[in-house]
Amino acid sequence: MVEIKNFNAKGDGITNDTAAVQAALDSGEVVHFTPGTYLCGTLYMRSNGGIHLDEGATILAIPGKENYNADDFSPRNRVFASEKVSGAHLIIAEECENISITGKGKIAGNFKSVFDLTQTEERWRPHYPRPEWRMAQMIFLAACRNVIVKDVTLCDSQYWTCFLLDCENVVISGVKVRADRMVINADGLDIDCCRDVLIENCDIDCGDDCIAIRANESHAKRQAPCDGVEVRNCQLRSPACAVRIGVGNGTLRNCTLKELQIRDSSIGVGLCPSYSRGKCVEIDNILFENVYFEGKSPFV
Repeated sequence: MVEIKNFNAKGDGITNDTAAVQAALDSGEVVHFTPGTYLCGTLYMRSNGGIHLDEGATILAIPGKENYNADDFSPRNRVFASEKVSGAHLIIAEECENISITGKGKIAGNFKSVFDLTQTEERWRPHYPRPEWRMAQMIFLAACRNVIVKDVTLCDSQYWTCFLLDCENVVISGVKVRADRMVINADGLDIDCCRDVLIENCDIDCGDDCIAIRANESHAKRQAPCDGVEVRNCQLRSPACAVRIGVGNGTLRNCTLKELQIRDSSIGVGLCPSYSRGKCVEIDNILFENVYFEGKSPFV
């Protein structure tokens, strides 16, 4: 483990710490963040390294699109123009292995820096107007193996909070997700074309789907079934779906979801094999067990 302060990061919430934090990540070690606010643009994780945030330590998204990756930095990256979102991310790991994001600190998307909180639009529910530019998935992990995300708080995203694409052997444990309910498309955890994923003991309250399990091979750029996802002992709250199963054009199979507490949600479980014309997910062997629901519609 290396100390972030040894790389001249200020952690004062004013200084742009991107270069200092990136230098620490480039060491290939787990980077230890002591209490402070580290104002950063796009950061790239490296194999065998990670981020460990002490309680009171926050990685905060810096305003300004010039501080973020280009939309076309990877063929796996997608820009959803219809949702008025860019292809930018705060944390990126692509084709990495043995990586971790841990600790009692926070990774924060700083949605207030791009949304006008004084205005409201009505679609199928009230939301802030979508800005001209906003960051996409706050955390973007693609084609990675042996991933641990544990105990951290992921909050204030501008779009999806944490997106895993074509990853294998993933553990997400004890994570708290907090995204403003008025931020449209503010998902919690999106698991797409991944294998052997465990999500446990998480507390998710967000503006869109809490947990979305998908199989969109057009994103993965290869045939990659979503296979072997287990979700257990989680608390979920959403104005949309607490759990969404489907979306894409691949295969989604062998998933277990159990001991879920779903409260204050519009939809408990949404099955969505077809989201757009000409695309359909093959769904096979999905088990729900011991699911408690309070809300409008338990199942659609």
